[in-house]
Amino acid sequence: MVRGHFASIHYHRRMLEDSARMDAYQAAVEALVSPGSVVLDVGAGSGILSLLAARAGARRVYAVESAPIAHLIQPLAFANGLADRVEVIHADAATLTHLPEPPDLLLTECMGTFALSDGMFDALAACRALLAPGGRCCPARIDLYLAPAVASALLPALDWSEPVAGFDMSLAWRSAMQDLFVVNLPAGVTRAPAQRVLSVEVGRPAPPLDATLRWEAPEGLALDALLGWFDAHLSPEVTLHTGPGHTTHWGQALFPFEPVVVPPGGALEVHLRATPLPDRGHPLYAWSGAVLDPDGQVIDRFDHDQARRFDPALFR
Repeated sequence: MVRGHFASIHYHRRMLEDSARMDAYQAAVEALVSPGSVVLDVGAGSGILSLLAARAGARRVYAVESAPIAHLIQPLAFANGLADRVEVIHADAATLTHLPEPPDLLLTECMGTFALSDGMFDALAACRALLAPGGRCCPARIDLYLAPAVASALLPALDWSEPVAGFDMSLAWRSAMQDLFVVNLPAGVTRAPAQRVLSVEVGRPAPPLDATLRWEAPEGLALDALLGWFDAHLSPEVTLHTGPGHTTHWGQALFPFEPVVVPPGGALEVHLRATPLPDRGHPLYAWSGAVLDPDGQVIDRFDHDQARRFDPALFR
């Protein structure tokens, strides 16, 4: 399999217009790159991180990109007077076994929705082996978080109540409730503190996402969604936040469920699992939960799974 975003230039423009992304990476690159540095940019895309590294003083930047947009990187480097520092390698990073010299820094922005959807962590692990002794990764670590929320009313894609061309389409709601949605929501939608569900050291294989979490509700909670996001620790001084209240092109991952009420003194227990698919980057998510009363007895449940989005049993 060849990894990479085989997407239009408009997709890459969206990333370039993401000011939170660009400001954070620029600050991190300027902090991590020193004159004479050798940098490996994995999943280089339009080459923007390579250009930042070259401008920050890197002696050589190896820009690795498998998608056709790789052909744009060198002309952009030439147009900006940096062609002598940027070398493009049009290849799948997972198959990269050697470079002309060992890099001091592995630079990447291979995070998808909820960080995991690009499926690049195994490729980054292979690339880390090419680093010089003491070499660093940017990001160094990515933390994934989850919090219960009230958010479904903010998502028009979940509203199938209105007829379409005179036809009742409401059954489609059952399918929509099995899916993940990308949103950019304000901080106020969460109803309990976020909990970390996974921590990934960049350059190491990602551990599986299979987490069980519990939120106590001393005063009770009304909920209808789980909200997931990530923080990318780019350098000791720079962390890129994508949670609610931070608008980025990644957004947050919204996992809907039927409204539930956790009584005062009760609790919400949640299980979230991601199942990687062998031929694509995006995993399939499953999320379930139980509402407990103050005595620990289950009084309500929900169970959703992207693998069941079009299960015939949903529509009976």
